[in-house]
Amino acid sequence: MSMSWYFSEELPAFDTNIFILFPPVVIYAILINTTRFDRKIQVGERFMETVCGIIAEYNPFHNGHFYQIEQTREKADCIAVVMSGHFTQRGDLACFSKWARAKAALLCGADLVVELPVSYACASAERFALGSIGILAGLGCVDLVSFGSESGDLTALEACAQACLEVDGSPEMQIALRKGLSYPRARQQALGKTGELLSQPNNTLGIEYIKAAKRLGVPLSFLTVKRTGAHHDSPRPDNCFASASYLRGQLKQELELDEFLPPQALTCFQGEPVADFSRLETVLLYRLRTMGKEEFAILPDVTEGLENRLYAAARQAVSVEDFLHEVKTKRYTHSRLRRILCAALLGLTKRDQEELPPYARVLGCTTKGKKLLARARKSSNIVVSPDFSSLSRQFPRQTALEVRATDLFSLALPQVERCGRDFLERPIILP
Repeated sequence: MSMSWYFSEELPAFDTNIFILFPPVVIYAILINTTRFDRKIQVGERFMETVCGIIAEYNPFHNGHFYQIEQTREKADCIAVVMSGHFTQRGDLACFSKWARAKAALLCGADLVVELPVSYACASAERFALGSIGILAGLGCVDLVSFGSESGDLTALEACAQACLEVDGSPEMQIALRKGLSYPRARQQALGKTGELLSQPNNTLGIEYIKAAKRLGVPLSFLTVKRTGAHHDSPRPDNCFASASYLRGQLKQELELDEFLPPQALTCFQGEPVADFSRLETVLLYRLRTMGKEEFAILPDVTEGLENRLYAAARQAVSVEDFLHEVKTKRYTHSRLRRILCAALLGLTKRDQEELPPYARVLGCTTKGKKLLARARKSSNIVVSPDFSSLSRQFPRQTALEVRATDLFSLALPQVERCGRDFLERPIILP
């Protein structure tokens, strides 16, 4: 059933824009640069001078995220969020459904939330950034991107991004890799003092966003909000701020989160079932045991004969942790290996990451967000739509992966839910 009627005349049907991405980065950059980026978007009787994008997982949405939106709102009139769906960048399931998290974001100040396809959401930081920036640029009406960072120094972060682009493939980088270091550590070592910024995760993602914009050649400016309170992955809260990993731990123990979540977000999550990746362990082990070496070889992040270690570990492991222990070396980060496991479950391949996202699925918006969507219809280089059925006909491979991701998420809940939820959920529309 079409959902376009929810948007009435303010959001007429979106036309499909077809383009070939080969090589993806180069031609996509050409297409984006031909777009007219008009910074004035009319809303009622006023104009929005700045439309700002935020890239997030909101896993879950907490006070730190609310702080970022508040700080960003001082620089922007409208906020568009690109948010991961049911799988995350570190190779795990999101704790709450993407619809609950999108609603929390809208209630806490976002105007539009679109989904980052799972092939980019569950990917390396570089791919995660390319997919997210590709969508924001593809909308054709976003001119600023806000991100949190430990540094808070945009000039230093931009300089580091440029240095990263220059060091890739350099002799220094190759020497570090030959020592058996992981790619992130090899890059940091090759950069010397400049690379110290890469030791902190929010800095790293921000640098990847800047890199992605440079690679795509898109006219986006950046705003960084200095992280306040608890550090990323901190095991302890700091006043009313806590890391998302700490909060996920609290959720698993069924402990209260009231102090660390905005009231609006708390209302969205109360009563929501919490997904747990461990509930998929038997399914995952079965999948690994039925895969051949050639199937492991085509998974994203599998290089340099890693498929042989994966295949051997699958024959021996009796648990996911056992499997990871068998495969782990200093060359491969824990997150990379977990993403490989997720890719195996989802059926993701390297080819799924060769092209940038060709569409932006709308999960929800406010009244102001509807106006932004109307503007995006005129300026976008990608298909923008809240109608998943329509998207599934235009992009069968990509949407099939989303359906699979949601169906696996449904299996990881305390009470298993029916499949096909992507076709049943309506976009969230708020005043």
